[in-house]
Amino acid sequence: VRSPRSNPATVSKAFDGIRKCFAGTREARARGVGPGWFSFNVAGGRCDVCEGSGEVVIDMQFLDDVHAPCDACGGLRYRREVLSIKLEGRSIVDVLELTIEEALTAFADEKAIASKLEPFRRVGLGYLTLGQPLSTLSGGEQQMVAIGRALMSRPTVLLMDEPSMGLAPALVQQTVALLQQINDCLVYTSPSP
Repeated sequence: VRSPRSNPATVSKAFDGIRKCFAGTREARARGVGPGWFSFNVAGGRCDVCEGSGEVVIDMQFLDDVHAPCDACGGLRYRREVLSIKLEGRSIVDVLELTIEEALTAFADEKAIASKLEPFRRVGLGYLTLGQPLSTLSGGEQQMVAIGRALMSRPTVLLMDEPSMGLAPALVQQTVALLQQINDCLVYTSPSP
């Protein structure tokens, strides 16, 4: 899912739980702010100027368009009112800057969130930040995201194209070990006659 709006938090579905945690804070409840306000994909809490992208596109006519940080939100994607709501001292942007490893620690008591992030740590992507756009990942990292998503749903078929492309040698070894674990768990059936 190579989209600037897709990131580890959204593709893992952990962002749903994170947004609910923010909406459950005393300050959010007092203001009547729901989980949707903490999404940069829907109107409400996202910046109205850049519509949650964090940037504005400047049409350069015959040249390539220029992408510049949004002046209204400073590239943070959210309205100031949303950024002022904190969850254990962190704004929604601060949480999106956590690595998957850090988020697993921060949300260790939130099983619905941790269980969605754990497969991505298992495939070696614990270093990615929750808000890192998937469009910035290497081909191998994209494959690891696909494997992480597959681990969430217990696939019957898993197709990969060069799963180690663009990965560091240590991650290639980890990938091979993980694929062997997946293979060991598969149940093979023969086609019926």
